[in-house]
Amino acid sequence: MKLHLEEDKDRASRKLPVPLVVEVLPGQAAEGLLELFEPGTYEGRTLQELVHAVLSRQDLSVEEREILEEIVFQMENGVLLCAGRPAEGDPLERARVEETEEGEKYYYVAVRALRPQEGGAPKGEATGNGRRRTTRGARFFDNIEVALLDRERMFLPCPMDPQIFEELTAFEPSSGAAEQGGDLAFGPRMIWHEGTVYVETVPWADVVRHALELFPHLARKRRRAWFRDLRTTQRPGVLSFDAQHMQMLLFEVLPRFVRIPSYIKSARNRAAALAAWLAQKVPVPTRYFRWAEEMGALHEVVKARTTWAPENVMEEDSGQRVSVHELMEAVEAALTRQWEEMVLAQHSRIRESMRLFAHLPVPARALILYVLTQGALEVQGFGFFHRPFDGALVVYQRTGRYALMDYYQRLYLFADCRVAVSTMDLWPVVVEKYKHPLLPRHQPWQRICLGRSPRGRTFSAPDIFRSIEDGLNALYHGYDARKRNGYHSLDRLSGMEREIHFDDLRVSAQDARLLENIPVTNAWA
Repeated sequence: MKLHLEEDKDRASRKLPVPLVVEVLPGQAAEGLLELFEPGTYEGRTLQELVHAVLSRQDLSVEEREILEEIVFQMENGVLLCAGRPAEGDPLERARVEETEEGEKYYYVAVRALRPQEGGAPKGEATGNGRRRTTRGARFFDNIEVALLDRERMFLPCPMDPQIFEELTAFEPSSGAAEQGGDLAFGPRMIWHEGTVYVETVPWADVVRHALELFPHLARKRRRAWFRDLRTTQRPGVLSFDAQHMQMLLFEVLPRFVRIPSYIKSARNRAAALAAWLAQKVPVPTRYFRWAEEMGALHEVVKARTTWAPENVMEEDSGQRVSVHELMEAVEAALTRQWEEMVLAQHSRIRESMRLFAHLPVPARALILYVLTQGALEVQGFGFFHRPFDGALVVYQRTGRYALMDYYQRLYLFADCRVAVSTMDLWPVVVEKYKHPLLPRHQPWQRICLGRSPRGRTFSAPDIFRSIEDGLNALYHGYDARKRNGYHSLDRLSGMEREIHFDDLRVSAQDARLLENIPVTNAWA
């Protein structure tokens, strides 16, 4: 028996999965806290839950912690708004589709934390206790033009009122300092240099070492300039999962679920032919082809760059006056060098993983590099992605739309969903928020009732086949209309009030929208 039906929302669900980017902004600020949710991690979650996940991050930089403090300040007696309405409900209802410079699509949702306006100092200039909100780096060199470097210590001009100046002028230096002549040292924490008193602060090496925390805005500026010099606008991606697992999924599991051309099966190098064919099916951004070609050369490009070593600022042992402009140039050079080392470390890990695929042509290596760094791939309904909240690798196969028949031979149309297993658990689950007679609840990531436990299975190609096929067969054919087996039944039983019902899925076989074939999977002849 076939059922014919077509709906726009179901057609939209067949699109490739795209990430969701949620940004929480304080007040009317232009930048906020960002979090990227991969496909499969935001389905079934409300916008409030996603915002809570963004604000609960622990791996925040100093700049991001300052933004978080401002968001918390705004949320005191304030409200979270998204598109002018309270931030609640399904996040995709407020999302808009955007594209990166490389043409990659993603959903974007902006949530603003707004505090009721009050009189007083302009927001962002002073807090409730009167202290100005500035970055630590800005306070460090505030109203200073010249610093003094002495024995690897940084001395800054000491602001003095007339009384302090008179006391210092009347102070008699020790005989040892008088014999040396020149600069007169008044103890270990102050230096008198050319008529100005400088007070000891911190070692210059510590300023350089913690430049990312002291100067977050400058660090972001130098990062953009550095990656622009490398002809890319993005930070090179970090590996999302193990390369050996991906090799198994591409060359052993994928051919089981995806219809591949016959010439690939007879090719001498089947892996290279399959990877090249996948590179044509998947929209890989052009920068990954460039990275695949330049992967070996990038190490030399970075090494060849010459930077001003921050320690070269100090040319003498003591008493050297240096302008703040020169110090900031040294800090910028230190930040650039830190980004260089970070790029080299990341590309070293990527090159180590790409050794398994060194024999493949450039298009195939570009595809593998794209999948390794992005952590997701889907071809003809089969795919896998990296689940960030627990680090698991999730492998899935889409069901497509199908229909089930109840005891009275009435038909129920079920939407497309993903049946998946992961490195954490080989029991098949449904990724989306879904309801079915063999699912206990109406929520995402539910285990499918199989009637038996898949014990002893490991994350290997044969066991992945078996688990996913068990889940698909259970959804398609596991419900017996006569026995009404499972957690729920499609038809209502008299005298029973059910928490989950399927009346909204019931359709008529004579529906006027009969456009395409949909199988009735539990109609046994």
